[in-house]
Amino acid sequence: GGSSGTVISSQGTVDSSETPSQFTDADGNPTNGYQATTIVIGSSPVVDVVMSVVDLNSGEIEPTETLRYSMTVTNTGTSTATTVVLSDTIPANMTYTAGSIRVDNTAKTDANDADNANYNVTTAGAVTVNIGSLAASAQRLITFDVTINNGTAPGTGITNTASITSGNAPSDSDSETIYVGGVPGKGSITGKVFLDRNVNDV
Repeated sequence: GGSSGTVISSQGTVDSSETPSQFTDADGNPTNGYQATTIVIGSSPVVDVVMSVVDLNSGEIEPTETLRYSMTVTNTGTSTATTVVLSDTIPANMTYTAGSIRVDNTAKTDANDADNANYNVTTAGAVTVNIGSLAASAQRLITFDVTINNGTAPGTGITNTASITSGNAPSDSDSETIYVGGVPGKGSITGKVFLDRNVNDV
């Protein structure tokens, strides 16, 4: 046996009573030399999901405003991932926007039909997208919209998590937390800020 990722190189010779000995050639092109045949032990798929969120109304996140979540699903492994499924349960204080699921910018319905995406069908309260097979290095972009429920108090933190499963790869997940009254990707400081011009920690 060998460790996953180990490269094994093999090369033979062909000989006969009428011809000189000749090395085998993996690529079949004698002009670039005689190439050994190589294989990688343990080639496998690795499915990764990365989430981001934007406020479609810009500025601070307020009740009744619409947010768009984006999930980038990538196979960073060396072989095809099978039966890949993304699932995202809409968190409390948010409401899914009907008909907003898109896969690679193609609109999907919320029903359990042939477009392989649904809301509140496979899992109650969740967006589910059946990606299917995902080749090595391939990528899918999934987006959907939600609104912040009216009456959600300022300062409320809401965490959304998307999970990926596969028939032949480890599961993965990613989360984004937003705060009502805040701006995605930005923070604030309360109090005084001083600049140490002399870089002397004073």
